Amino acid sequence: MSRSPSSPAFWRSPLRGPWFTSVLGVVLLVGITVMFVTGLLSYAAYNPNLAAVNDKTPDKGILGFYLFSWPTHPVWLYRLTQGVHVTLGITLIPVLLAKLWSVVPKLFALPPARSLAHALERLSLLLLVGGALFEFTTGVLNIQLDYIFPGSFYTLHFYGAWVFIAAFVTHAVLRVPMALRNLREMRRPVGWPDLSGEPSEGTGAGASEGAGAAPGPPGTTADGQGAAPGRPGSPSDGPGPASDRPGPASGSPSSASDAPDSAPDGPRSASGRPRTSPGGPGPEPVAPDAAPGHSGPLSDRPDPSSDETDREPDGAGRVSGGAGAAGGPGVSPGPASASERERGGRDRVPGQSVPAPETGEPARPEDELISPDPLPPTVSRRGAIAFVGGGSLLLAATTVGHSFDAPVRETALLAPHGGPEPGSGPGAFQINKTAASRGIDPKETGAEAWSLVVAGRGRTVRLSRAQLLELPLHESELPIACVEGWSTSDQAWRGVRLRDLAVLVGYEADAAPDVVVESLQRAGAFRVAALRYNQVRDPLSLLALSVNGADLTPDHGYPARIIVPAAPGVLNTKWVSRMTFGAL
Repeated sequence: MSRSPSSPAFWRSPLRGPWFTSVLGVVLLVGITVMFVTGLLSYAAYNPNLAAVNDKTPDKGILGFYLFSWPTHPVWLYRLTQGVHVTLGITLIPVLLAKLWSVVPKLFALPPARSLAHALERLSLLLLVGGALFEFTTGVLNIQLDYIFPGSFYTLHFYGAWVFIAAFVTHAVLRVPMALRNLREMRRPVGWPDLSGEPSEGTGAGASEGAGAAPGPPGTTADGQGAAPGRPGSPSDGPGPASDRPGPASGSPSSASDAPDSAPDGPRSASGRPRTSPGGPGPEPVAPDAAPGHSGPLSDRPDPSSDETDREPDGAGRVSGGAGAAGGPGVSPGPASASERERGGRDRVPGQSVPAPETGEPARPEDELISPDPLPPTVSRRGAIAFVGGGSLLLAATTVGHSFDAPVRETALLAPHGGPEPGSGPGAFQINKTAASRGIDPKETGAEAWSLVVAGRGRTVRLSRAQLLELPLHESELPIACVEGWSTSDQAWRGVRLRDLAVLVGYEADAAPDVVVESLQRAGAFRVAALRYNQVRDPLSLLALSVNGADLTPDHGYPARIIVPAAPGVLNTKWVSRMTFGAL
């Protein structure tokens, strides 16, 4: 039958295998866990359980179980957590895409479910893939300020994150033990050369797969396969237990002592280097059914017959036929002897990921990723991992600068808030929304028209900007940090403390309550925002009137704006028109 995506032979990349997938999986396990925790902290920073104006997910229910009063110290807290969240998310994109590519055959595998546990894993995999693509896509669009969502980013990203993390945890519980086992099994055995071709430390002459070479007749390969007659060192068609053969005489053709600088016996490339295995990062096995004199890798053997090409797992997950039933990955060539099972099976060579199963044994989940008919490799698995890591480092290097000032910010080539600082002078630092984009009319902010309304305890006070400048003024050095991950260094703000404004309407400074802040902007998220009492009482929290020794610019919130330590940028309301204390 013709190959289809549900056939293992359809996927022919020699890179896919347990080692490649396990390395990527462990990286994502750590990275996504950090992203999830920092994402939860970012959500908590908005104080969504304080007021409806802060809560974009009013139906969250138990998903808000962890919420707490967001602190004001350290003042760089939100700058750190959101900077890590965004930069790490961008950095992990190549790893995520490589991971999804490495497991795509499993999405098409038949039957859809072989057991309840397998069905649960397949379902978690679908939710995991969909959730990952949704979360990373919406996150990148938000960072790039492309608000093309069919709703609020906060709502979509929040609920999407919980769906994704539920699938992620389920999948991790099912797969992490296997991934860790694969990584442990695929450590290079003592005596196998490193990539430079030099023997490992502590290896003596004749070392192979361990402290000593398995005994065998002259011409026996390192994995116990007999050499073809007249071809010392070449594999034969009849592998058998190495322990059943007499040991070689000293000075035999296969003795490592005759070539002390060579690698252990086994299949080699034209340069004498061990070939890469289908399942792991190490040497590549020779086709067990290769004709005498043919010692090429599995991908170099002659085209298989139709029955080999079309073989598929049966309904019980067993693999039969193909390659002469001689032991391709996941194919059982027959029961292995006790000595072979101890060494990993007939098809195992140093560095291969999984041993061949015994006859009738279900194929292991690890084997599903290994192509039974791989194409010739053009890059090693370690090379592919290095390529993915290089892509991640490149994205990190061209993104992380948006959390710093010049000249580092100029390296953030992929971030909207990268590059040079806007303008010049005291107000030459990053902004998110300009006055023009928010519909702020300069006539509304002029000295004749603008005034601040302060209300609370049944009292209302109206203050012009000139009157605010006559109140006690204080300075705070605080950064601006936004949900898109960008931030500024500390800026020197000067203005009236929020707790002093609460005193104007009858509150004690140390007992100032929560406050609702309204902006002149007509529409948009957080045009009205609430601050918790600990934020109001903090002596660094100001209604700022100037920054870096000069009046606020229109884009930075003139005539007055809020600045609160450790708060997200959207809670540092610009163009403030009204403040109501104790309304919550």
